[in-house]
Amino acid sequence: MGRIIDSPQYSGVLPTHTRIDFWECYAQNVLAFIDNEVYGDLTIADRPDLQDVTKSLGVEVTQAISNASQQAEALYALYSEETDEKEKKRLKARIERIGATVHKGFMFGPKGVDSFSLVNDAVIKKLEKLNSGSYRDFDHAHLFVRSDIYADCNMLAEELFTFLDISEEYTKQYERIVVSVPSFNYVFNLKEKDYEQLPFLPIDQRFIAEKARQVVIDAELDLRS
Repeated sequence: MGRIIDSPQYSGVLPTHTRIDFWECYAQNVLAFIDNEVYGDLTIADRPDLQDVTKSLGVEVTQAISNASQQAEALYALYSEETDEKEKKRLKARIERIGATVHKGFMFGPKGVDSFSLVNDAVIKKLEKLNSGSYRDFDHAHLFVRSDIYADCNMLAEELFTFLDISEEYTKQYERIVVSVPSFNYVFNLKEKDYEQLPFLPIDQRFIAEKARQVVIDAELDLRS
């Protein structure tokens, strides 16, 4: 039986298909947190995922997550919904074998990858779509990438030039690429050829995730009313 959201206080795992995509809503709120002046009026749409018609700004949302993190997230979703203590213990052990930990109702880890290869693959795929005519045209195109990469300053500086090199192959390009990871938001401004490493505290991530989750729940309830 599929999961059914039946109240504003719904505490189970979100259904796979919802009226509003959780990660798009999450990205919308992360971007507003980073720069409310630029991103504060984005609305959830389609092709691209986030749009501000007044500013002629379109933001596509994607992810570049390692297999280990995807497996851990899937297991944690089951763990959160499970009521049998024996089964919860078994799921927790499986999560820990992947390299993540569960503490006080939250999952931490697994440790991020130390290569931008998955991010680069995701950027190339989105550049292909941007140049195929699949998206509505805006004067400003940005890309939001959720990732689990762990990067130092040298890696970030190198990746800026990698993004620039990749982009040169395409007529339409992203002006800004935001890579959101645990603890940081890496903002690559390709137009100005610079980048920022902005702190992203767990308390802020949790608040934004909970806010996005409630938006999804409320939208589902509105759809059923």
